[in-house]
Amino acid sequence: MFLLLFSPAKAWEGVEQEEQRMNWLADYVYPLMGFCGLALFLKMIWLTESETSVFQLAMLACCKLFVALFGSYFLVAFVAKKLLVNFGKAACKTVMHLSAIVGYGMTPVFLGTFVAILLPHEWFFFALIIQCYTLYVLSVGIKRWFDAGVVMEFLITSFLSILMIGSPFLISFVFEKLMNG
Repeated sequence: MFLLLFSPAKAWEGVEQEEQRMNWLADYVYPLMGFCGLALFLKMIWLTESETSVFQLAMLACCKLFVALFGSYFLVAFVAKKLLVNFGKAACKTVMHLSAIVGYGMTPVFLGTFVAILLPHEWFFFALIIQCYTLYVLSVGIKRWFDAGVVMEFLITSFLSILMIGSPFLISFVFEKLMNG
């Protein structure tokens, strides 16, 4: 994870070499989501003043977080596959790489979510800046995996980054409305 954040080019090389040996979804993406959920659960138990429903509130908050993160990952992977495979100009080396690109590309989103959980609400902007680093990490990965021109790489990177950063907020908002309404 740290290599992906501090030296994305080297990390994407490693991802390409490890891809055959590693189940990246279970070994990388799920633990990152789990750390976010664990942090939220512990924060809710620690900060909730109502002793009777503290566990219920913590579980509901974790459920909302997991639905947002899992939903975002699978939504972005689905949209990326549909758009990029059918697009034609941006031919990926293999379709299976798209899910790995999305999983590893969402690392700053998971880190920003983790930081947003740990820090007070006044520091939310800092967590959002961390999530915007997705644009750079993803652009390095897109250049490595796709055979497209600079303009096409920029459009793909921008669209997927916006989707990766925005979809957890949107899914969380919709899920919150469904739970309360």
